[in-house]
Amino acid sequence: MRYFAHLAAARTDALFYEAPQPFFRDAPRELLRFAVGALLYTPATGRRLADMARRPPWPGLKALGFCLEDSVGEAERQSAQKNLMRQVRRLTDLTQAGDLNLEDLPLLFVRVKDYAMLEAMQPFFQENIPTLTGVILPKVNLARLQACLPLVAEINRRAVSPFYVMPILEDEEIAASAERLLLLQRMRELLDQYYPYVLNIRIGATDCCGLYGIRRSAATPSGRLNLLAAYIADIARIFALRDRYTISAPVWEYFPQAADPGSGRGPVEEQPELAGLFAECDLDLQNGLIGKTAIHPSQLLPIQAMHAVERETYADAMDIAEAAASARGVFASAGRNKMNEPKPHEIWARRILKQAAVYGVLNRGVSRLDLWRAATGGGV
Repeated sequence: MRYFAHLAAARTDALFYEAPQPFFRDAPRELLRFAVGALLYTPATGRRLADMARRPPWPGLKALGFCLEDSVGEAERQSAQKNLMRQVRRLTDLTQAGDLNLEDLPLLFVRVKDYAMLEAMQPFFQENIPTLTGVILPKVNLARLQACLPLVAEINRRAVSPFYVMPILEDEEIAASAERLLLLQRMRELLDQYYPYVLNIRIGATDCCGLYGIRRSAATPSGRLNLLAAYIADIARIFALRDRYTISAPVWEYFPQAADPGSGRGPVEEQPELAGLFAECDLDLQNGLIGKTAIHPSQLLPIQAMHAVERETYADAMDIAEAAASARGVFASAGRNKMNEPKPHEIWARRILKQAAVYGVLNRGVSRLDLWRAATGGGV
């Protein structure tokens, strides 16, 4: 898999100083945790899930989450589960027969409803690795983690390749706790025991806001809601320290619409839904979050474009990493516009270099919005 692989070679050369590098589902966890990118959720009720995975209908679909939780009604959950299992087995059969290259598939995850579903599906997960990359655990709290993580470890003990878990922190126990940092610290200590299997930590902003009757507008990035900003900051404070875990940014609930004649809506790039997504992605990255949940295909390329690394940022990261390795002291950046200090900036620099390997480094004069326009068929 490779981000922006749908671009022609000439266009790629015009946009990138360093093009995104291929990554594989069996890549080391240290790289793969940066590569999940825009994880698109789709209800497990769909009748063409296998076809969606085999022949992604949208450029940029590199990570797909089959949802058996909130997007599926209680009355249809059992049939959705059977449908998902049937279609994933079809993919596994095709790869084992040599009719489908495993690396042509996106990273595939299953979002289960609860511990009981995880336990019931354990044999299915074991039989369909490495077709499936992992499982998503929604609404986790300490007790649910204590129950679910040993099952994930058991799946891995019998697996031919890693089977990852991505817990979503969105439970009321965490949101409303008067001692949230202590609770999160206990959760981290538990997750540390299963560290090789934890691909990233995800944040459920919609559920968190819903507890308080809050819904963001298209003009309000998550960092501008005090309650949500504090929630995200506490999670990052505990889990992201020294880049221990990758924290994935929460969903943006709005998506751009194609303008209908006479609707009064301007071009897609002028829509508040898209402007808000770009603003939130920028804020996410500034706060150390990598990757983002997507709930509509139109969000994939904007999220991925925002993860491309600008040339000046890359140059600083390279210089800082090299200076840290040689125990060099503070120095001015190559652009002569900022201070580069290897000791405090080293973790940042190494994160940027991993991000750059996956999402690419832009040429000078090319912005992330330029990349998005080109990736969606527009000019540079």
